[in-house]
Amino acid sequence: DAMRANAGKFTRVELANSLKALVQMRHRPDSELLRTVVDTSAGQVAQYGPQEITNSLWSYAQLKFHPGGAHLESLAKVAGPHAQDFSLQDQVALLRSFAVFKHRPPPDVLAALASGVRAGAATASPHDLSDFLWACATLGHSPGEACLREVARHVR
Repeated sequence: DAMRANAGKFTRVELANSLKALVQMRHRPDSELLRTVVDTSAGQVAQYGPQEITNSLWSYAQLKFHPGGAHLESLAKVAGPHAQDFSLQDQVALLRSFAVFKHRPPPDVLAALASGVRAGAATASPHDLSDFLWACATLGHSPGEACLREVARHVR
């Protein structure tokens, strides 16, 4: 209740980190609180950096809470310019989270995230690579032959 009552006082970093902390504590907040977080953060999404984008989107997916198509689209648009700033694990987490919601980000965002995964495939875990392939398949996105060959080289 305190978080719901004070959500408007939270910075974008505090909102995203609070969502992630709730997941890590295995706490499932009610839909009303999550809707309050979405509504509060809606005006702040344009200023989100890579960490806030990842923490928010990953948390919604882990909590199985759909924040709405408009919110997902806002997160996708903000993620695009930051695509190369995300770690490989975060790029995969974003793709997987969009796939969980069956929300297809704009083609340029998909391509940029897939490019990052391709560049890091040699150091990626098998889990990350399989999540990447699953997300691409679920989203109906072909990352291209060169990317698939590079990923296949490192799947063992």
